[in-house]
Formats: sequence, C-alpha cells, structure tokens
Amino acid sequence: MRVLRFLVLVLWLGLVSGCSGANPLVRPTATVVPTATPTTARLTSPESAAREVIQAMALVNYRDPQVWKTKMLELSTNEGKQFWQANFDRMLADVLAHKRVAESVSIETVTVLGQESRTDSQNRATSAAVVLVTGRVVYADDRGRHDDPINQPLLVANLDGQWKFVMLLSPDALQGYTRR
Repeated sequence: MRVLRFLVLVLWLGLVSGCSGANPLVRPTATVVPTATPTTARLTSPESAAREVIQAMALVNYRDPQVWKTKMLELSTNEGKQFWQANFDRMLADVLAHKRVAESVSIETVTVLGQESRTDSQNRATSAAVVLVTGRVVYADDRGRHDDPINQPLLVANLDGQWKFVMLLSPDALQGYTRR
C-alpha cells in the first residue's frame, strides 16, 4: 500500500510539474495533529487543509446545497474542482432525498501518511500529501438523528503557497497500513 500511495503522489506531482527537472525533497512520514489546531493555520499545511475540507464536506445542509458547493470549490485545486463538479449530484442526492442537516463535526486525528515535494526546471515547487482524517459527524434527517464515524483519506496539494483539496481516496486503499 505504501508503494501505491507513493505512486499516486509521484504521478500527480509529475502531471502538475510537467516532470522536467523534478527532484523529490520530502519522504513519506506519519504525523498526528491534535484536534486543537487553531483555525488561523488554515491551508498552510496538509493537515490544516485536510481538516478544513473534511469539516466543510461533512457540514452539508439540504436547504442550501449551493453554500456547500461554493465552500468545497473554494478549498480545491483545479483538479479538486473537477472532482467535485463530477460528483456533486451523486453526493447530494441522498442529502436532498432525506433532508439531511449536519449538526456538528469533530475531528479526532489528522495524519499525514505520505508527502512528496518537487521543484521543476523553472524552480517552481509543488507538494502533495495523502492525509487520513478521523472523527465524527452528527446529523439529522427524515430517518432520525445519527452520529457516524469519519475515516477519510484524501489527497491535498500545495501549488501556490496554500494547501488545497485534490481528491478523496477510498478508505480501502489504506488496508494493511500501519502508522509509525
């Protein structure tokens, strides 16, 4: 699985940087960030971006999905925006059908599972990280009140000084992974 995550990062960075003159600077690491991360650190690290994306993603409200869509696009790279545009309707179908309103999100851990950085021939740096976010979301819908776990890996990238969302990864992709 580590090889798979590493390849996802390298391929993505290669596509973004054009592969010319790219040199890996950072090796995969595991870091756990406590839940008390201040919001002033927004998007300045892979952890802060992943935390912000998962909180925004979980806080959906059937009454105004446009606010949710706008927030998700704001937190995303161009590739992330394409991901959301391709998946908005599918993701919102259940929310709208059951009149779901999120009440709260609590993030327990944010763990960087792997990170790569590259510099292209024009000396532009790009970085990408696979991050696992765990926590809980409480929501209500026409079927009652729910308290569900969050266990979501995602890919985030730093292309212009801010870390942003690229894509969700399947939690199954992490089977067999042991944190260091």
